Amino acid sequence: MSKKTWTTVLIVLLVVAAAVAIYFLTRPAEKPAEPQATLAPTEAPTAAPTEAPTAAPTEAPTEAPTEAPAATKVDFSVFQLKVEIDPMIQAFAKLYNEKNPGVNVTVETLGGGADYGGALKAKLAADQMPTIFMIEGKGGYELWKDYIADQSEADWV
Repeated sequence: MSKKTWTTVLIVLLVVAAAVAIYFLTRPAEKPAEPQATLAPTEAPTAAPTEAPTAAPTEAPTEAPTEAPAATKVDFSVFQLKVEIDPMIQAFAKLYNEKNPGVNVTVETLGGGADYGGALKAKLAADQMPTIFMIEGKGGYELWKDYIADQSEADWV
């Protein structure tokens, strides 16, 4: 295959992987079904109680009810080296962020002769590894294979 074909294949894989990862990181957790009320809001009970309730009075709760935790924003980062596709990936990230307020997708592009491998190593040393990053061929795979998630069993493969 030509270099251009490989580049196109890698770009498509990067975009698909980013979309799949964003989907799984941002989908809401499934909630159990809420119990349904037995009376519709407009219905009234048909008979009034004939006796006063005999239950002992209840004490007020000693603690204030806790509020539901605020939704956590998901940060999703892409670090890539193809400057020629940067405007398209940036536009995709911006659009995704607008449509999904609980997600913050950032794209960082380093290319044009810059030391991408060195920059990725610096991110690793600083504990700032991106969610998705590009590798450069078999040598890059050998170097970064311990940081790559195995997707061979994923439904989309």
